[in-house]
Amino acid sequence: MVSLLCSNVRNRPGYGQLYISDSSEARNRRMENNQACLHSVMEKLDTLLRSINQSAESYLQMHQLMQSNPSVNVKMVLMEHPDFDL
Repeated sequence: MVSLLCSNVRNRPGYGQLYISDSSEARNRRMENNQACLHSVMEKLDTLLRSINQSAESYLQMHQLMQSNPSVNVKMVLMEHPDFDL
């Protein structure tokens, strides 16, 4: 299965998958594609993204639900609202 939360062997974790990874693992993945960046900057960005990205907590909750109930299909639907900047 390939999705925002699940990666297969050929695909490395990215995007939403990094929010369910350990912070240091996520930073290392991001550094692979941004080798000119400072590790300290990536660490601060990871902390910031996890704290302000409204989807980050949802990704983590969905991952935990999938781990505890493997037979359950989980979907996240993002709905556009005219008053929000999406």
